[in-house]
Amino acid sequence: MTNLVVSAFFLLAGIPTFLWVRERKRAGTLPPGSTYLGIGLRRIRETFREVRRFRQLFRFLVIFGIYNCGVTTVVVFSSIYAVQTIGLSATELVWFFLITQVSSSLGAFLFGLIQDRIGAQSTIRITLVLWLVVVTGAFFPTAA
Repeated sequence: MTNLVVSAFFLLAGIPTFLWVRERKRAGTLPPGSTYLGIGLRRIRETFREVRRFRQLFRFLVIFGIYNCGVTTVVVFSSIYAVQTIGLSATELVWFFLITQVSSSLGAFLFGLIQDRIGAQSTIRITLVLWLVVVTGAFFPTAA
């Protein structure tokens, strides 16, 4: 059922794109002897050759990938934690994720404002400390 809800959400969110964004480039034909796989691999090779020109961007993408993997891991394990440790029912789990999504959206907005004032690195450090506090607190649950 979850897959259907997520699919419906993405379909609904994508409708404006499908209706109003037009493709600028015309479809072309492959050069003789080329395949899509070969062209893709050649472009990846060219990108890695050019990475020296975009060191900051490359560094950002690597760090973002690592950071995003950590956040995704915490989110995935939070459902397991919510069911097995806290004992949430299926309905409570849906509410848990709805509240999580709304609060994370508000948090993203708030930390965007904080980032504007104190800078990206300091803001990321603060969020990492907060994540460590939350994960440590989740590791030592107490009976209510």
